[in-house]
Amino acid sequence: MSKYDEIIGFVPRDMLEKHALLAHGFSPTTSLPNLDERALLLEHLAFAKRGPLEEDPSRKQLIPYVVVTRGDKIFTMRRKRASLEARLHDKGSIGVGGHLSRVDEVNSAAGFDEITAGMMRELHEELALSQAPTIEQLTYRGLINDDTNEVGQVHLGLVYHLALSPTAHVEVREVEKLEGGWSSLEELELEQTNLETWSALLLAPLANWLQSSL
Repeated sequence: MSKYDEIIGFVPRDMLEKHALLAHGFSPTTSLPNLDERALLLEHLAFAKRGPLEEDPSRKQLIPYVVVTRGDKIFTMRRKRASLEARLHDKGSIGVGGHLSRVDEVNSAAGFDEITAGMMRELHEELALSQAPTIEQLTYRGLINDDTNEVGQVHLGLVYHLALSPTAHVEVREVEKLEGGWSSLEELELEQTNLETWSALLLAPLANWLQSSL
């Protein structure tokens, strides 16, 4: 089956605009204190074939995006040429994630909502973790949006921070598509132009997240 035949999750752009959820860049969850944005996204979550969605900015595909840290280091990945997402080849990323799937509706029945179920599924599909993450280690940080390029125009990121213990070991699973390792914030700032847009936009708030997790 082609990736464009996948059934994935989205929300309408007009709903996001109505609730002021499409500011450029990273918007921390505390920026709209009277709005439960995750509940709102779940309320309007729908599923459709990926192919048409990739060409339709009126519908934003939801992407859980997990930043994994260990002490003051950030797990950083680079997409190889074998990756399906040709628009992001050779770009560095500090975010683990992907589309919500129909299977996440099934998993949500086990106690997770669809977004959390999709976030956990993508995390374990992309990374091999020596220690299973706990809810205490996972923090929802907010939304990330960038309508200045064709990838960003059809996606909306839900940013999570996973702070691992100093003894945790992490490896990428899909080694034919990704390579990964640990980077300092300073190293990432020097390589900012070689990062995916979302990753570059998260470098500024990441400094505070690292400080709070040490």
